[in-house]
Amino acid sequence: MHQTNTTGLNIVPLLLPNTTTYGLNGLVKTSLLCMYAVTTVTSLGGNFIICIILLIRKRLRTVTNIYIFNLSCCDILVITICVPFTAVTNLILYYWPFGQMVCPLVMYLQLVTVLQRSLLLVAMTFDKYYAIWQPLKRRLGIKWTKLLIGILWCISAILSIPTAIHYRIMYFPHEPGSNGLCIEQWSSHVARYWYSLSILFIQYFIPLLILCVTSVHIGIIIMVKRTPGEADTNRDKRLARSKRTVIYFISSL
Repeated sequence: MHQTNTTGLNIVPLLLPNTTTYGLNGLVKTSLLCMYAVTTVTSLGGNFIICIILLIRKRLRTVTNIYIFNLSCCDILVITICVPFTAVTNLILYYWPFGQMVCPLVMYLQLVTVLQRSLLLVAMTFDKYYAIWQPLKRRLGIKWTKLLIGILWCISAILSIPTAIHYRIMYFPHEPGSNGLCIEQWSSHVARYWYSLSILFIQYFIPLLILCVTSVHIGIIIMVKRTPGEADTNRDKRLARSKRTVIYFISSL
């Protein structure tokens, strides 16, 4: 039996008598640890390179690149916060060795970074969508974009507070659970259900819906919408090609 937290990132087993491997043999454990290591190295390396380039090259500091920079920072935080604690707890020791104070802090930061990444993707999607929908109107400036990103960080931090409140170490009679597991504990199952459901929608379903709707509308704008005026097939084809070129150029900024 397993206990899952609201972030969906860290699965903590509830120990059963005489169960120390949770059905994982040495080969599977080694493979998982190798995948963790490869993911950590590649993600950290790639995102650090992106951050350094965007910090050094001032001419690359556009609105889109500000979003990309913050997404890279979120990826770095996710890797450094999630992977080490998950690997050590679930694959090596099978208990929480980092102490009572670190337990809620780590789970809180995990949820904050994951929520922030989802909200940044939504904001970035709206920015691109507006640029394509209204290509002649001015987009959100760099200062306002930074302010928006700061607001999104605040929203993510506030929404994650219940996670910090309800995570604590629990001790079980069987080894190695007697050393303590970092588990989410709510006094009300109803409150826990609605909070987990809300986080799931904010983190996954709502961003996915927004991405689908905006992508479909962008496709309609590019492929279906006709130029007003008298019908002229050759002219409409030339305008359509020019329109797609302009839209692709704007979306790449």
